Amino acid sequence: MVKKLLPLLILMLCQSALQAQPNVSVKSSVNKHTLYLSDTLVHTVRITTDSNHNIPAPAAPVVDGLRLINQSSSTESRMSIVNMKYERSIVYNYLFYYKPTRTGRITIPQTKVTVKNTVYYSQSITVEVVAGGGSSPSTDPYDPFGMYEDTPMPEGESFVMPIPEAKSVFVGEPVIVAYYLYTTQEVRSLNLTEEKDFEGYGKSLYEQPQNLSFERVNYRQQSFKRSLLKKMVLYPHLAKQIQVPQLVGSIRYLRYGFQNRGFRSEPAHIQVKELPPGAPKGYTGAVGVFNLSQRLSDQTLKLGEAVVLTIQINGKGNFNQFTAPKYQSTPAFQVSTPKIKDQLTSGIKGVRLLQYTIIPKVKGDIKLPAFKFSWLDSKTGKYMSFSTKEQTLNVKPGSASPGSQPSKTLKELQMLGLSGKTSYQNQDPIYLSWWFWLILALILLSLIPSLYLHNQRRQKAKDPKKWQSKQLQLTLKQELHRAIQAAHDRDPEFYHIAQSAIQNYLNTKYDLPAHLCQAELMEALAQNGVDAELIALISSFFTQIQAARYAPATHEQDHFQQLAKTFEQIVTALEQA
Repeated sequence: MVKKLLPLLILMLCQSALQAQPNVSVKSSVNKHTLYLSDTLVHTVRITTDSNHNIPAPAAPVVDGLRLINQSSSTESRMSIVNMKYERSIVYNYLFYYKPTRTGRITIPQTKVTVKNTVYYSQSITVEVVAGGGSSPSTDPYDPFGMYEDTPMPEGESFVMPIPEAKSVFVGEPVIVAYYLYTTQEVRSLNLTEEKDFEGYGKSLYEQPQNLSFERVNYRQQSFKRSLLKKMVLYPHLAKQIQVPQLVGSIRYLRYGFQNRGFRSEPAHIQVKELPPGAPKGYTGAVGVFNLSQRLSDQTLKLGEAVVLTIQINGKGNFNQFTAPKYQSTPAFQVSTPKIKDQLTSGIKGVRLLQYTIIPKVKGDIKLPAFKFSWLDSKTGKYMSFSTKEQTLNVKPGSASPGSQPSKTLKELQMLGLSGKTSYQNQDPIYLSWWFWLILALILLSLIPSLYLHNQRRQKAKDPKKWQSKQLQLTLKQELHRAIQAAHDRDPEFYHIAQSAIQNYLNTKYDLPAHLCQAELMEALAQNGVDAELIALISSFFTQIQAARYAPATHEQDHFQQLAKTFEQIVTALEQA
């Protein structure tokens, strides 16, 4: 029987799957197959389905020779009755507006649409772009959708253009790339979603305005509104043609209501050249346009004092990619590692100070050798060098011995970030402070509850039944104290406390239902091996409680004390059972 039904079940499942699969068609068309460079091409993708499925919007086709300037979409629903059968279809129209960028034959590729893991494709379309202008060539007589006369053409265009400050740079030379939005539309907002990088450079942010701020400019013999989106600094490290990062996002503009369209910034390239040969000795990799100057804090000093040689580098270049030149010590003086102070914008433009502390070791006249710094001038493509003149220090005898710590030029040393202290307090060991022992005591006290909780958890994990029995006994003792206090106060709540404590203890320990009556409870205790005398004592106690609870009220002290004593006997017996 099962074998006969199995093919039928498989057939039914296949039919239901076929019925669940939507009927989808994807078609493409253009408003003209022959057009001039000045014309606008409208490529329409029409998706028709017989059910209301979540169909993702297709991406705008990327076509060599066509530049996307706008896009829009619409939805229509159609209903009809054919041969007494109700039919419904939903049509999604996606319009992509292009401007030709060259003449010749241009093919728009197929459009891909995925619905419920099934892929549908439209047909590809080839158009012909011809030179010239004036009236457009005759439109294609075949109009499969018949919708262009009523569809308004896009007014204006919007695109993002990257503009490098230089088309050719050297390896390591920073270059700023500015990204501008050009538009003739009423743009309300712009959202950047991705920044696509390419090979051959590092980058950092230079400037990014918080809002769109438009200015009027002329571009390609047309008036546009232009707003700066961001500026970034590229640090090329490969000698090749590099493509600048591409911005991806969406523009929200106003035309017959708010509309959104995606964009990708136009491609832009920078040619990166190798550093020329013949770099000077000591060249540390500086590339840019720099001006240098030097200053010596003093030329006359005493032995044991110090002077500061300051080199100022002003200009634009790869400040973050070259190191400070070494100024060598000699037997006559010692030179510290230079202190670097920067006042730079994004690490490429501004002032850098190199400060060398010089400490004489001998008295008399000491000649300071020339300081040299070399860089590649990015404008001329030639290596440049800066060299200080030889200077002489007049070192007089001083109270400090040679090699001791200098003291006179305290101002210069503080400028280098060195300590300006002249005296220090005696620091006692920390364990002699009273607050040290207070903090230690608080830490130790905080460990007590943690150790207690840890011990409780360890006992519970080691022997769960024993731990549960112990917890039941603790709870029972607590209820005993409550009941004794209530009996002492001749409070009728004593009856409820005592009876509930015993019942909860017995139900939990012997895993008994909570709804048992007194007779059923005593029978269950007997089945669990509880001593008969204890069962009789508990039964008698419950009976006395019931009688006292529903009898006329009495507040005699002896009555409460007698019941409390019986309750204490039961608790002791239960602990020993």
